[in-house]
Amino acid sequence: MGVEEESVIDLDFVEVLSRGHLQVSPKSKDRIARVRKELGQDFFPKLIWTITKKSYDPSEAKKLWDGIIRHKKRLDNELGRDVGISVATLDYMSNIQHKLSKPILMETGNIEKIAESALVDELTGLYVRTVFDVSIDKNISEYKRYESPVSLIMADIDDFKEVNDRYGHQKGDEVLESIGKILNKNARDPDIAVRYGGEEFAIILPQTDEESAYNSAERLRISVCESFKNYLSVTISLGVANCPQHATFADGLVKAADDALYSAKARGKNQVVIAGKKELALGF
Repeated sequence: MGVEEESVIDLDFVEVLSRGHLQVSPKSKDRIARVRKELGQDFFPKLIWTITKKSYDPSEAKKLWDGIIRHKKRLDNELGRDVGISVATLDYMSNIQHKLSKPILMETGNIEKIAESALVDELTGLYVRTVFDVSIDKNISEYKRYESPVSLIMADIDDFKEVNDRYGHQKGDEVLESIGKILNKNARDPDIAVRYGGEEFAIILPQTDEESAYNSAERLRISVCESFKNYLSVTISLGVANCPQHATFADGLVKAADDALYSAKARGKNQVVIAGKKELALGF
């Protein structure tokens, strides 16, 4: 089992961690230690995100985790049984901390059921970066277990600064909103479309090979061109990478797709480039 797979935090991992060292096997203790070392200050934020689907800074996440564990022990003692981390978290976050106004109980195997308000970017309607980080790790792990390929598209709006400078940030926000709708419309059910940051987007395509991912990226490029051909003439550039063809770990896959995206920019923009390809993929 590779380091990347071991570092994925899911509800089973959180459940084991919540039992305390006395009830954890030596193998689990070793895995917990490795994950904590690898994630560093991101360890507690990822724990809390896994069971609440809300993001907190490292300090607050650590305090919340300690509070959840104390509350779980109290519930266990009062009820005479192990209530489980999900129930303890739900009660602590909603009834004591009042941080979950619309709580969702996350069951093992159903981590993908999320509180949309916490995980969706308000402007674009796309998932936020946290969803990307968790989803890309999950899909890489599935490749390692089942050899199921996953592809990644990184996209960036061409010359977006000029849109903001010339027409104002309100018009820029309209462009971001429109492109978000295009990405959501074109995404298949398994795909994860994300606002990666600013005017950059990412689409994770599970069980998708390089050629299919390229075709999806090209459809997106054309859709954006068509949508804006009579309005601001906005275009996007896109980079495509595939696991296992270009990388078998999350950071490597992102870098491969990002490098392809920058190649598309350097080659004239408004085009799709596959990682490692020398030939051009011309746009309009």
